[in-house]
Amino acid sequence: MKSNKLNKLRGDPGKRHRYDMEIKGPKGLPKCPRYLDKVAKEEWKSIVPLLDKMGILSTIDRTALEIYCAAYSRYRQAEIELQKNGWVTEDNKPNAWVAIQNRAYDVIKNFQDRFV
Repeated sequence: MKSNKLNKLRGDPGKRHRYDMEIKGPKGLPKCPRYLDKVAKEEWKSIVPLLDKMGILSTIDRTALEIYCAAYSRYRQAEIELQKNGWVTEDNKPNAWVAIQNRAYDVIKNFQDRFV
């Protein structure tokens, strides 16, 4: 279920009735987990201010952000590996990084569907 704020930002082509009461999460911004790698932390620092500016972020979203940022880092690493080694191995089988990249893409897409 999407928040009223997000529905208003997106518009409502179906013109469905929306309840005015908004269920809000805890105030404040989620803190970036220390154990995320460098790429994931950079994405965290990039996306948190944007989501906060949209008014659709609270501390309860930490886990979703953590999963998204880790997946983003894996996606980037997979892209680097695929550019370096190709999509197919020497024995004509798909490179394992293809599956890793595809799974990371699915996680990223799910995050975007939830927040953006």
